[in-house]
Amino acid sequence: MKAARGLADAGMAAVSSAEAGVVRGVAGSGKMKFTTGLRIRSSSDVENLCTCPNARRSGQICEHALAVALMQARSKAAPARPVAQLGRVNPPAAGLAARPESFQGETAMLRPAAVTVPGQFSIYLPETVSQGQTREPFGVFVKFEAAGEVETSALAAWLAGQGVKQAQSLPLSLRGETLSSFLQALSDHPRVFVGTPNGKKRPLKVAAEPVRLPLAVESAPGQTVRLQLAGNAQRPVWGPWWVCQETGVLFRHQSNHPEISKLTAELIQNVTIKSLHWLAGQGERLAECFQVELYGDGLERFHVSPVPCEFEVHLEGSLQSVEARVWASYGSNRWSVPNKIKEQILFPIQDQNSEFTFYVRNINEESRFLEFLERFGFEIVTIDSLRLDGEGNILRFYA
Repeated sequence: MKAARGLADAGMAAVSSAEAGVVRGVAGSGKMKFTTGLRIRSSSDVENLCTCPNARRSGQICEHALAVALMQARSKAAPARPVAQLGRVNPPAAGLAARPESFQGETAMLRPAAVTVPGQFSIYLPETVSQGQTREPFGVFVKFEAAGEVETSALAAWLAGQGVKQAQSLPLSLRGETLSSFLQALSDHPRVFVGTPNGKKRPLKVAAEPVRLPLAVESAPGQTVRLQLAGNAQRPVWGPWWVCQETGVLFRHQSNHPEISKLTAELIQNVTIKSLHWLAGQGERLAECFQVELYGDGLERFHVSPVPCEFEVHLEGSLQSVEARVWASYGSNRWSVPNKIKEQILFPIQDQNSEFTFYVRNINEESRFLEFLERFGFEIVTIDSLRLDGEGNILRFYA
């Protein structure tokens, strides 16, 4: 559902029709923009109408169908509740005297709790944002109007945290982490614009949820794959922040690992070639940060699963104390358990009979085998050895 919210928040989903229990629309971008929808017969009988490869293969409800359904639900929902719901609110007597009490969120970029001010803020970002050409320092103008309704927002809390004690209009020049936290504080703010207060301006929505960028992975010669961002509407703005030019939505790319951040920087510049071995090793991280679709000969058979390993135990000692070293193996590959140092070098392992099948370390099976030994009294003493003490325990183990 989080992936569906990301598509909806980034403006990559739209409803074309909704009637008699059937909602239809499109979701995604570029090569990965699919006709999709749901046919809802009852609470337990829902048919996925999406044309994406994953839905066609499995029949499971995908993020594209959910995103269109979510857009339909939002269009019928009651008016949005005040942004005070972003956090606990202790309204100050006047101005911005109150500071944010806490920070909330599940990602490294946290949104400050909300603060109430006697008026409303409007935020004007530089025109280059919509073109994906912004550089530091990031120039922003914050306009405050005392007349009208009060505002309870994360932006007001952010300004208070920066030492702005009274609500006022002011220019900002932002860099680094300060810029990151500012953009996060703009999430779902109703008055964000690209342009200037007295000139031409366009509304800009800042998505609250991080978005997975569409990534096309195509087969290439020599056990390699070609990676390319799908669609031309998304443009990098700054750091993890991107803009969708079709919908006017600013969003964060879900990129929380150095390897993925490096890959994203490469993809911005050009098509990237990687090995199948790399794809198998990074597949889980890719799926967390991108909407991945596989194309081309052989990739329909591409598969990664836990390795079907066998275990052996080497014992040394006496009836008073025994040291055990556990090894797991698959084919000619052998590694110690519970040692994880060699994991990055050894895995993934390619199947002996299929060039498109790879194996990753089978942590569940390793854990079960270690638990079996621990039931006899073995204790882990180093990164790759266990010890069993006591004549009774040792005789029970050998029995």
